[in-house]
Amino acid sequence: MADIGGGAGLRTQSVVERVGPDGDVLALDMSVDALEQLRANMSAPNVSYLIGRADVLPLMDASVDALVASSALIDVEDRAEAASEFLRVLRNGGRVSMLEREQDPSWEQLFRGAGFSDVRTDPAAPYLTAVKP
Repeated sequence: MADIGGGAGLRTQSVVERVGPDGDVLALDMSVDALEQLRANMSAPNVSYLIGRADVLPLMDASVDALVASSALIDVEDRAEAASEFLRVLRNGGRVSMLEREQDPSWEQLFRGAGFSDVRTDPAAPYLTAVKP
């Protein structure tokens, strides 16, 4: 499972708990400082840390079962490219869960346009989920 974006501490811990000791978690952020802080506070041996951006993920095609993103699109100029990158790295049936600070009404269209299915937003929170068919 990949955890992409800012403020990853508590979210990464919940992802680690969800995948259990046999799963792998990749924490990706464009900030070295954020990753170093996360590493200092994370004791799980199944977490790897990687510097990267949402629109240019340094991951192989179809290498991720699930992707959890938080504030990953704030500094991305081409959000369609980021959605395409999410699709590229997910395995078939993989799910993206994304939380951003601001709800963007074009998110559903953006992720459908990238090829995702079952795209849903929560009107009460800036949250989106989608599945790679």
